[in-house]
Amino acid sequence: MWDEAYASVCRHHPGVAAWDRMRRGHFDDVFRAWPVETSAVVPVTDLGQWYRDMTPCWMMAEPPRRRRLVLRVHRWIAERVLEPMARGEEPFVADLESEEALAATLARLVPPSKLHAWRPWILLVLTDLRLALAPRPTRRDETWARRLFLIPYSIPVRRDVTRLEDVG
Repeated sequence: MWDEAYASVCRHHPGVAAWDRMRRGHFDDVFRAWPVETSAVVPVTDLGQWYRDMTPCWMMAEPPRRRRLVLRVHRWIAERVLEPMARGEEPFVADLESEEALAATLARLVPPSKLHAWRPWILLVLTDLRLALAPRPTRRDETWARRLFLIPYSIPVRRDVTRLEDVG
């Protein structure tokens, strides 16, 4: 799978170990409780281990504000998608509306003077997550969960946003 290629490239990066230890406790509990379908077509490894293997990629996301946004979306996925599903409940899809909880949380991570530049990125993340969480006959297995985490990471930042971040 293409996401495994990222894991092999990004496996080791300075400064990742401390972040990994901090996050490991919370994510391990979520991943252990999450029901993984055993009939998945594609063989997958443990979701928690995959996430830890991908940590260097998350930590190398640039600019730094994008990194913080990506990690905040990951936290939302763990708390509002995987935790409820582990309890047999539906994910909190209502959070994904353009003026709801996740959008507001992400907007607070961006200074008001730069929000106009980051808004398209935020809206793309919300839209892609809504599509991934839409009720349809696809399996919600470990591969599907990996793809959720890849959504914010895979959305590039426009050049004008990068230049705006470089200026201050």
